[in-house]
Amino acid sequence: MKLFQPDSSVTPARAAPADSGAVPAPESTRAEAARFALLCRIAPVLRHDMAGSMQPISMIAMVLQRRMQAPEPDMQAIAKNTASISALTKDAMAAGMDAMGWLTQRDDAPIELQAGLQEMTRMLTIELSACGLQLVSEAGLHAPQVPRGFVRTVLVAAVLAFCDGPREAGTLSIRVESSLDNGSGGMPGSALIVRRTPDPEAAGFAESLAPTRTRPIGWDDVQALASLFGVPVTLGAGWVKIRLPQ
Repeated sequence: MKLFQPDSSVTPARAAPADSGAVPAPESTRAEAARFALLCRIAPVLRHDMAGSMQPISMIAMVLQRRMQAPEPDMQAIAKNTASISALTKDAMAAGMDAMGWLTQRDDAPIELQAGLQEMTRMLTIELSACGLQLVSEAGLHAPQVPRGFVRTVLVAAVLAFCDGPREAGTLSIRVESSLDNGSGGMPGSALIVRRTPDPEAAGFAESLAPTRTRPIGWDDVQALASLFGVPVTLGAGWVKIRLPQ
């Protein structure tokens, strides 16, 4: 096991020549660059979700328009369509507000870890499938609460770092480890372990289907985002350990 080491395959944001005398970018700047790269990756899913929540409104509005233009409008059916549009509009507004939550600088609202993992799995379904990876949650129903922003930034970035790393199809398992589990005498609290288990029968699958990215997410991005929550990241061979915020 070793402490986090930057991924040498990723060029740090705003890198300067060694002889320029430039001061390395502060942690906040690296975190901002990591957040932007992360948003660029999930933007298509957010756009799809928002469009999907508004499409039913358009369809019912078309039906309503035809009914109102009928020689003898069915007022009961029109009232039903109007009520449906009202309900769907509220749902679309809620979906839009939830999507905008991904753009907030920091979201400290508590969320059950299991619920956060379910949301993340839905957001990254295409990414994981393209890389031949299956996400398996072993966190359990009694996993601790975490800030929503932690899941939407640090954990999502960690999963994408596995997707953008060496192409190796298999399983990504996520489990919670408390300080008592490993018998360590260190800081109290829990940590999240994300481990990749290769599938020998799927060799070559991810290499042929994984999309090419101009800006991959690296472990330096994960570390920069984790620093916003004051938690350390430990990187090993095929696994990463991220302490959960207190």
